[in-house]
Amino acid sequence: MHTGLPKPQESLECPELHDFFKKVTIPSVRDSQGKLCDDHKQSAKVFASALASFFSVEPDGPQPRITPTRSPVELSTISLSADDIENHFLDLKTSSAPGPDRLTAFVLKNCA
Repeated sequence: MHTGLPKPQESLECPELHDFFKKVTIPSVRDSQGKLCDDHKQSAKVFASALASFFSVEPDGPQPRITPTRSPVELSTISLSADDIENHFLDLKTSSAPGPDRLTAFVLKNCA
């Protein structure tokens, strides 16, 4: 099947084509009114404005106290064996992000 596209080696032999494919581009960005941004600075402002809506400003003063909740399940009622833990470690996907302890799945899997 012929796609009409040059093979990778051909693109290296044609500098213009190679430069075209290696060019870094930023996709078009629309502002809140739907108008396309004219330059990178305006695009950055649109992104900053959109991202700012995800965050809130913390109020001044002390933070409210949060009362910890108690669980009816006690640790003594949970039974875990070394084999259970090892099997869970071996089933981890190494492409997943590390947990709050910053241990990656790769480390846990290889230490199991």
